[in-house]
Amino acid sequence: MRTTVDLPEDLFRRAKAKAAIEGRSLRSVIVRFIEEGLAREAPAPGGGRRRSALPEFAPVGTEILARSSAELNKLLADEDLRRELRAWRG
Repeated sequence: MRTTVDLPEDLFRRAKAKAAIEGRSLRSVIVRFIEEGLAREAPAPGGGRRRSALPEFAPVGTEILARSSAELNKLLADEDLRRELRAWRG
């Protein structure tokens, strides 16, 4: 099935570079990442979705830096890539 996905430019470049380094197509790299991600998100017994741990919050009075949407998207993409690389390396 063919679809269009709008990826952040930096994420696209990193995925393309990874594909080139591995000598694989970009499609095969993306398909593998999606398959591995979905395998980790398998439904919990009983048919419900597995819930992730609750987030930790900063103690009262801790300064929290404001971030733009672009900065937050880059941080999330960077963390996703690090997580995928750790899983890929085993």
